[in-house]
Amino acid sequence: MTSRQERKKQWNGVKELQERERHLILNEICKGQHTRQGIGFTRTGKRIDQMSKKEHRNALSSLVKELSEEQMLVSLYNMAQQGRWLSWETAMQMDIRWNKLLYSWSPEMLKFYLNTIQDTLPTPANLKVWNKQALGQCVLCGYNNCTMMHIFNCCQYSLRSGRYNWRHDMVLREIVHHLIPAILRARNVKTVEDGEIRTGIAFKTEEGKKYKNVAWLGDKTQNKIQNAEDWKVVWDEDKIPVIFPPEIVTTSRRPDITIYSPNEKIAVVIELTVPAEENMAQANQRKKCKYEDLISEGREAGWELKYFPVEVGSRGFTNETLRACFKFLGLTNKEIRKALDSISRAALRATYTLWLARSNKTFGSWELVARPYMPPVEEFDEEIPTVNQSEV
Repeated sequence: MTSRQERKKQWNGVKELQERERHLILNEICKGQHTRQGIGFTRTGKRIDQMSKKEHRNALSSLVKELSEEQMLVSLYNMAQQGRWLSWETAMQMDIRWNKLLYSWSPEMLKFYLNTIQDTLPTPANLKVWNKQALGQCVLCGYNNCTMMHIFNCCQYSLRSGRYNWRHDMVLREIVHHLIPAILRARNVKTVEDGEIRTGIAFKTEEGKKYKNVAWLGDKTQNKIQNAEDWKVVWDEDKIPVIFPPEIVTTSRRPDITIYSPNEKIAVVIELTVPAEENMAQANQRKKCKYEDLISEGREAGWELKYFPVEVGSRGFTNETLRACFKFLGLTNKEIRKALDSISRAALRATYTLWLARSNKTFGSWELVARPYMPPVEEFDEEIPTVNQSEV
């Protein structure tokens, strides 16, 4: 009989309750101030002797839940395979609230997502461990240890046949879909004679004091984004290659997304990577170094360049760098949440497609995400009415 079964057999509810009571008393004795406010500034709640029976019961229940979570985390840390996700330091948690699980995700997608977190998919390597088959080879490339990470990110056959590039392009399209509204909004911003930026009619108070329009963003580079009305965006795909804008630098390198204004001589360069969640930090450092020369050449040519290497994990988890990029480009918090949710779902759907084709050497380039359309500056003639301050 294992020690866990022995503990379960010897468990006593009365002793457990007494231990939790002592733990609750110890927490009250050792409770301290952890903020920068003065001593006693933060309300610490009622003392145990001042609690009603219901409040005392709720406090004990909360303590038991906290201890149970700690015990589960300790148990997961001791698991080399199922606890691997605890080492994802830079990955942001996906939004899997009940309404999304019920109305946005299919049962197969949810099952796939949960199995990817715990690494319990029926991969050849796992089937060999479970004594379901003798060999753990990859059907596509013949690698001996075909794990989940191998199928998602490391298969040489999938790399040469363009499957990973296809997933990368689907995620890239989803990102561009959410960038275009912000770019069009920047084109709409008009400048009046007094040099202030207006997004509509300027109003005054009864005393004649004008309301100060909220700046789009405070950084100098970000303020210049407001002044440009000729924003252009190009993105590079595997089957639809696009060269880097020669107005900035003539180069053979092809960053994933380039947003630039020829008039203001400002550009935002975005490089996307879809790595395994375990390798997000390494991928970010690698891509930071990849385009250092290009960014330096652009700045020497008189352009203001902002570079964002962003990462979206193969299982749909995003890095903080993507949120920072959206924030810089002026997306609201609501738009950022919606964008991150859509991008995560697109990455997970693409990886699920790769999983379904793990034993099939024929692979079609399905359009999981439609190619975005960015209207040229000449076609964009929508205007927001503006009024000069002197005319109000």
